[in-house]
Amino acid sequence: MLSVERSNEPTQRQVLYKTKGTFRSQEEKRKHFLEEQKRKRNVNFDAGRNFEEIPEQRHEDAHLSGNLSKKKFGKMLMQSEWMEEVPGDLMENWYLVPCPVGKRCIVISETKICRGFSLSGKFLFQTSALLKEGKVSRTILDCIYSKETSTIFILDVILWAGYSMVNCETEFRFYWLKSKFEENPELLERPNAYKFHPLPHALATNTETALESLDFTEKLDGVLFYHKEAHYSAGVTPLVVWLLPFMIPEVLGISVNEELAQQPESYPGHLEYIAEYKKKRKEKRRRGRKSVEMDTSGSGHDESSIFEESGEPVQEEDELELG
Repeated sequence: MLSVERSNEPTQRQVLYKTKGTFRSQEEKRKHFLEEQKRKRNVNFDAGRNFEEIPEQRHEDAHLSGNLSKKKFGKMLMQSEWMEEVPGDLMENWYLVPCPVGKRCIVISETKICRGFSLSGKFLFQTSALLKEGKVSRTILDCIYSKETSTIFILDVILWAGYSMVNCETEFRFYWLKSKFEENPELLERPNAYKFHPLPHALATNTETALESLDFTEKLDGVLFYHKEAHYSAGVTPLVVWLLPFMIPEVLGISVNEELAQQPESYPGHLEYIAEYKKKRKEKRRRGRKSVEMDTSGSGHDESSIFEESGEPVQEEDELELG
C-alpha cells in the first residue's frame, strides 16, 4: 500500500491556472486525440494487425529464431507523455496505475508458448502459453518484466484470444483484464518460474485515497494516468501521462513517503527536469544517428532510434520510465 499525506502547499494544477499559453498545447492535444477517435470510430483502424506479421512459433526452441525487427516492433506499444500540466478533468476521467521498476515489454502468447520482447525487439523470456483452452488464438499484452522476481506485470491488453482490444476504451480494457483473471485464477497460479500479475488501477477521483487504497507492494518506478476514453493507439499519446514519484507532491499536492519523495541531486523542479531530460534525449538520438551513418559495416544501431518520432524519454535498455 502506498502511503500519502495531505499537503497545504499550492498544487501544480493551481499554478497552471495562473499560467498563460505555456502549457495549453497538451490539453489541446488531448481534445484533438479524443475528437479524432470519435471521427474514426467506424474506420477499420486496428494496430493489432501489425502483430500478424510476427510468425507464429509453437516450439520450445522458438526463441532461437532471433529478435524482432526494431523498426517495426518498437513503435507498436502505446507510450505516454510527461504530465506537463494536470488534466482539468483528472478527477472525473482518469485512471491511475502504479508501475514497478522493470523492463517494458510486449508479451505474445500463442498456442503453446508465451514470449516476451523488449521495446527494441530483443527476446527477453519464454514460458508456457497463457491460455490453454484448445487451439487458442494469439493474446498480446503490454507489460513490465521484472527479471529479479520473474514476474510479468500486466499494464494493458492489446489482443485477447484473437479479439482485438485496440479500439476499446481504457475503462473497458481494464475491466476486461480484471474480470478475466478473476474468472480464471489458474492464470495466476502457473506451475513455472514466471508469474503474471495484473497491475492495480483506480479512478483518480481522489488521487490521495486512490494511491493509499491500491494493493501495491513493489518498488515504485512511477505512476501512469490513463484517460478512461483512450483507445489503445501505437506511439505517444497525451491520453496517457506519467509522473515520477518525487514529482507527485509538487504536481498533485499530495505527499508520498520519504523514500519515494527523494529527489535527484540539484532537482530543478518538475517542468525544468522534463525539459532537461528531453534535451539530453535529443542529443543522444543525434549522436546515435551519426554513429549509425559512420558505421560502414551496416551493423550499428542506436538503441533509442526507434523512439525518434516520439521525443519522449525511454531509458536505455528499455528500462521503464515512461509508459
